Amino acid sequence: MPVTVSSDIDTLVFRDWDTRRVGDLFIQGQGLSGWYGSVKVRESGSDIPQQDGVRFPSRLTTAGRPITMPIGILGDDDIRNGQYIDRINDLQERELTFTVDDLWGRRHCNQTILTADPEPTMNNNAVSWLATLVFYAFDPLKYGDTQTIKGANGIIPVSNPGYAPSYPRFSIRQHVTRLDLNYNGFAVTWLGDTNSLDIDLS
Repeated sequence: MPVTVSSDIDTLVFRDWDTRRVGDLFIQGQGLSGWYGSVKVRESGSDIPQQDGVRFPSRLTTAGRPITMPIGILGDDDIRNGQYIDRINDLQERELTFTVDDLWGRRHCNQTILTADPEPTMNNNAVSWLATLVFYAFDPLKYGDTQTIKGANGIIPVSNPGYAPSYPRFSIRQHVTRLDLNYNGFAVTWLGDTNSLDIDLS
């Protein structure tokens, strides 16, 4: 189950612990915390004077997603370990993408940060260097990879198999003067004259 943490300048890949992967970043046996569960709802009910119970909120929203990942580096190469530590520390104050590739497929959280200094959790012993990384995803939703679907006979079969909102982007690379789109009860009409057209419905 590789986990990838990407910033604007670096990408770190953490894999399941394996004694054959000396020198690689790995995830400790207890795995991720906060990735597979739901996120707490922020709203609470408001009092109803002179009545039992509380009013149900007009809208339910969640906070961000906290993710804890205990990690390590197998081996006692101080120079290599020091380079990894520098790269991990450099994740601070950067917007990150947190990606998990597991049995359910590849999904990622955007707008993620490293929230805590990992130094208090660092433990260097004869066979490995260990630490715990704590992330916070401001957008708690987990997104799959972008799917590219080609149309035929004027029809593009677009579907969203997940629960997160999904907004298609249309790209046309031929002469077009009119485009009519119908998706999930919504309609878009474009009129003009161009040999290349991109429409983003997000």
